Formats: sequence, structure tokens, C-alpha cells
Amino acid sequence: MRRAAPINHLRPRKLEKEITMMHTLKDTFVAHRAERAQHRQLQHELAAFSSASDRMEIEAIADRYSDEDSREVRQIMVALAA
Repeated sequence: MRRAAPINHLRPRKLEKEITMMHTLKDTFVAHRAERAQHRQLQHELAAFSSASDRMEIEAIADRYSDEDSREVRQIMVALAA
């Protein structure tokens, strides 16, 4: 009859996987928090451009970049104008 693998032999692998998963989740949360902080900082900086001429200048600058690269700035400017 074949003997089952000892439980203590299996647990380190499972524990290692769980620890790796927890580190990955933590890194994801930390990165997301940093992205949100950068977005809030950009919102704050763009809010200083409050006149119509200021907004036109920002739009002209954004026009020099691809839609993908300027999407966040454009979305913030639309939200600020609302």
C-alpha cells in the first residue's frame, strides 16, 4: 500500500504560494494607491488653469500628443469644466 505524502511536506508549498499571492496583491494595491495620488496631483495642478485661455492652452498642448497619451488630461479638463 502506498503511503500518503506527509502533511508537513505539502504545507510549505501551499504557504509559499499564499505568501506570493499576498505580496502580489499588496504590490497591486500600493501601485493603485500611487496612481490615484498621481491622478489627484494632476487634477490639482490642472485646476489652476481656470480661465478660458488657460484651458485652450492646455488643450493645444494635449493636441500634440496621441489620444491615448492625453486621455487622462482631457478627461480631467472636461470634469473641471463641468
